[in-house]
Amino acid sequence: MDVRLVTSPGHRNAGVTPMTASFSKQTQAALLSPKASSAPVRPTTGSFFGVPRSDGVVIAETDEDLSRLDPDELFVRFTVAQVKALATRLRTEAEAKQEELRLMVGERYRDLLEASSSIIDMSSSSQGVLDSIREMKETCAGHPNRRLHAETRPSTEADSQLKGLQSLAAHLKLLLDCPEHFWKLLEARKYLDAAWLFLIAIVVHQALVEEDEEDGWAQQGIDVLERFPLIQRQWDIINSFKAQISHKATQSLREVQTVQDTMNAIISLVLLDSRSLSDTLGELLAQRTKSIQAFFSSSNKNEIQENGEAENPENKRTRSQRVRDAKRIFRQAIDLLAETVHTVRSIYSTSSDSSHSTIQSLLVEIQSDADESLISTRKVLNALPSASLLDLYLPPSIKSYTHFIDTTGPSFQISPAFVSSKLETWFKKGLDAFNSRSKYWIDMLDSATDVEKVRISVLTSPSLQHLSTQEKEILTRYIGETCNNRVTAIWKDAFVALHVSFEEALTKAVGIIAQSGHETQLDLNPSTALLSSRLPWPPSVRGNQSQSSIDTAFSKFDAALRIRRTNRTPLLESILVIVETRLKEFHSELDAIASTKDATKHTFLTQLLPLEDQIFQSLISSMERAAKTDQESSQISKIGPVIFIGRVAAELGKSLALESNTTTRGESVAKFRQSAKELHLRTLSIWETATIGRILSHISSPGSDPHTNDTEGSSSAVCIRPSPILLEALTSLTAASQQLGLSRSDLHQGRILQTALRALITGYIPLMKRQDLYPLKLTSQRLWDLFLLRQLSQGLDIQSSIDKNINELKEQLNQLMTLKESQKLVAETHKSVEHGILRLQMILLPLFLHLEIPDETPSTSTLLLRGIPPAETISRPTIELAQPCSRFGLLLVAGSTRTTNR
Repeated sequence: MDVRLVTSPGHRNAGVTPMTASFSKQTQAALLSPKASSAPVRPTTGSFFGVPRSDGVVIAETDEDLSRLDPDELFVRFTVAQVKALATRLRTEAEAKQEELRLMVGERYRDLLEASSSIIDMSSSSQGVLDSIREMKETCAGHPNRRLHAETRPSTEADSQLKGLQSLAAHLKLLLDCPEHFWKLLEARKYLDAAWLFLIAIVVHQALVEEDEEDGWAQQGIDVLERFPLIQRQWDIINSFKAQISHKATQSLREVQTVQDTMNAIISLVLLDSRSLSDTLGELLAQRTKSIQAFFSSSNKNEIQENGEAENPENKRTRSQRVRDAKRIFRQAIDLLAETVHTVRSIYSTSSDSSHSTIQSLLVEIQSDADESLISTRKVLNALPSASLLDLYLPPSIKSYTHFIDTTGPSFQISPAFVSSKLETWFKKGLDAFNSRSKYWIDMLDSATDVEKVRISVLTSPSLQHLSTQEKEILTRYIGETCNNRVTAIWKDAFVALHVSFEEALTKAVGIIAQSGHETQLDLNPSTALLSSRLPWPPSVRGNQSQSSIDTAFSKFDAALRIRRTNRTPLLESILVIVETRLKEFHSELDAIASTKDATKHTFLTQLLPLEDQIFQSLISSMERAAKTDQESSQISKIGPVIFIGRVAAELGKSLALESNTTTRGESVAKFRQSAKELHLRTLSIWETATIGRILSHISSPGSDPHTNDTEGSSSAVCIRPSPILLEALTSLTAASQQLGLSRSDLHQGRILQTALRALITGYIPLMKRQDLYPLKLTSQRLWDLFLLRQLSQGLDIQSSIDKNINELKEQLNQLMTLKESQKLVAETHKSVEHGILRLQMILLPLFLHLEIPDETPSTSTLLLRGIPPAETISRPTIELAQPCSRFGLLLVAGSTRTTNR
């Protein structure tokens, strides 16, 4: 606040300070008030000098005009902060009033100028009237009073003069009513009525100002321009409406409106500006072009808003809002194009049963002044406030006025070929502009499903029925290409994100498995995961839980069981779910697009194949890089991650998420499955090399004898079981196969263990020849082992090598015993091996899967497919034994009938 207001000169030399004076006035008013005894005293805030101050609420609640108070009194009653707030409020109100005054002056400037001119004219006219009255008084004062006899005129002359004056009044009344009615017509967007009223006003003005020698106002003794200067002023006002009507009618051509309203605006331009029909067609298309440009400019604001949402996540629109906005923008653009084409054809094109277009027929009707014509002078005059008076006193020449339209001149003619050419050129340019901007509108969508919704919404727009078949095909192709490009871009981004997520999850899982921690036991040994207790068990007791929570728990439990039944471990499932979830979404979106009736569908699906090959190849490349399928990856410390990557490849190769109803995807899926299968086989080869090498190195270590074993009795040389080292090698291979995470059917169909078994047999046979000793039991044990290996190697190409070793052992037996004893030992050994296979079929089950089951084998058990071992059948002892007492039946005594039956 100004310092001069605070230090007012009026209080500078006063005997009482303003603060004390104000304080005394307030105290007296409070004491003298009749309500002082009953009204509660409001607490005041004391100042530093002890003078009471008002609190901050008083400024807002008081009705007093504080702007007229003395500055010193303000500082007495209020604090400095309150005074500053009051000054800010007053300054804001002053600026608002100043802005309001500026707007009022700008809006009423023209009226102000006209009013000032009118005031000057009225002042001069009033002064002339006063001078005439003064002269009349002076003249009358100089003559004596005498009675004047008025001359009587014939009644016909009086009636003629009265009719003339009434007609003149009707002319003036029409001119006076025109401006107000112009505003009403413009506000109601009735440009044709406004144009016709302007033409009537021209005729009326000409009738007033033009002198007719035979029948004019001068013949009746009336000088219109001299006695009624209002006519010229009123005509100046009316004449300014011509430009406004033309401008408003031209501006209305930009808007999508009914065909009749557009045609009325065009006819108003023809009447006011004498334009030809070809010019009006060019003007209509030019205005619609500006409308398209304005629409595209407004779409830029939407793009800026979208960018602002990206910078400020709090203002980000939801997915449904973005879809709704995209539909609205696309349909508005399509409606603008289609409605323009429909409007031009409805107005300027000729029909099959007529040689004239619609606008030409209307102009002919207007020229003929038919009763059913679109516009006429009688219709316009009846809409005026003084229609009854105008109908009585206006001359018939004005009431029956019809504007002349040259229906035979060149301006009236317009050929269908010209209309088609102009419309085709405009439509092509509009489509080019639409195509260049549509990609920015569609970019706000982040889902292929949303893009497809927008496509369907646009292609089902009712305005498309106004287009020809060729135009509809072109527009459909443009929209299809735009949507397909956006879907391709969305899928590219989604596949890149899928590749990154898959590679990160795979790298993390491989790192976890490489550490061989406690949490990776299920993934290192998948066979234990099937019966693991790590399940989201549902609650056993309901308690206070609701039914919905219990249903959710059971649903999770059911889903976990279904996943476990597929033999997927936790880490494996966490990786596969990333790929399968995205592929399922991709398939659903792709199937939805393939089901649409779009001409660009086949081309789009053809362009999509390289993208599919790229994502599938990226998945294979990620797994190959993680597997590190070089020679160093075959080390035992790295075999766990390699096996895991092979399981990932195998599961992805047979995953149902790759299936789709789209027939164009068969080649890509088949190629991916083949690549995944090859990768899985490479990991199996690495596992085989590492596993067989480990087993052979163990059994060939110093101190291990691969041939020693116990027989049932010292007198019998026939062995009944494989050697411990061979059994250890076979069980080690069987246990190692459990790490592959493959089901029994996968092992059987893929014949995965056959190559590993072949390598094991090939490496084990040379170890049997390390000693050249030929004791009988050693030779019998070797023979038993070779018979077992021969049974396991059915279908392999190493049986000839095994047979050769068997024949060598038979020759050694012939040297140790007679031929008959040797043949008997070989036969008994062969039979013992067959029984031993029945006992070993559960322990070495994976190694027996590729062997054929004899047809004569009775299928008495689903687990013992090759029959029940002889040890589980009833056997009689060699000598009679005493029967045990009843309490011994609870003990598992070997060889007893009770124990055997159990």
